[in-house]
Amino acid sequence: MRFATSGGSRLNPRPAPFLAVIPLKVADRHRRGRGDDLLGCTIALGAGVYDRCKELGLPVRAINVGETASTRENCMRLRDELWFKGREWFQDRSCSMPQDDALIAELTSPTYTFASTGKMLVESKADMQKRGLRSPDLADAFLLTFACRESRKVERYRKPVRNCSAWAA
Repeated sequence: MRFATSGGSRLNPRPAPFLAVIPLKVADRHRRGRGDDLLGCTIALGAGVYDRCKELGLPVRAINVGETASTRENCMRLRDELWFKGREWFQDRSCSMPQDDALIAELTSPTYTFASTGKMLVESKADMQKRGLRSPDLADAFLLTFACRESRKVERYRKPVRNCSAWAA
């Protein structure tokens, strides 16, 4: 199970009580066996959700997508690396997913550019907002799937990923 939050920000405003409910829902699903690894983005409001999940005793692992890319030198940050890993997973066509129009829209919304260093950069959430788009919360949660343990090193995700639950758990 993955969770990503950017609620309550200027990019995607949500009331604060919404954020208090997320850890409880994550805990409930985890107790019902609907997830092995719990990965949470620890930037901005996601840090509070991560902290609360830890307080509840959940086996959650912090992911900071603002860090340097972990396995690819051609990506600027981990966020960019995860977006391109997701893109390649779909390009391989060795996958299937439920028909989720909101997720598909979010996955296909951001553009990318190259930094002066030649590294790839996925469009920032602030730039997406300038184009009138919402924060890609569903896509972010889905893409955290590609940050699972050492499975990041599995070539193009053709082999089963161990110790990772379905993203839509």
